[in-house]
Amino acid sequence: MKFWAILLIALVVVHCVFASGKQYSECSKKGGRHQISDLCKSGSTNCNNNYCKEKCRVENPKPKCGDGKSGTEDKNTCYCN
Repeated sequence: MKFWAILLIALVVVHCVFASGKQYSECSKKGGRHQISDLCKSGSTNCNNNYCKEKCRVENPKPKCGDGKSGTEDKNTCYCN
């Protein structure tokens, strides 16, 4: 019985570790800016404060889609700060 309890606890811990890693895997930091690639494709409205806080752990995000100018070159990328 103890064996199964320990095994179950170990599986839950392993699952939580891998699940938390996936949550933030789509956010990257380049040149001091947190960004999420391909979030602004096809008129998506996901480039917002809540999404940046959740995915990139940014405290006071200022999300915007790229506009092709310096610093926000990729129009498909959401820049969170």
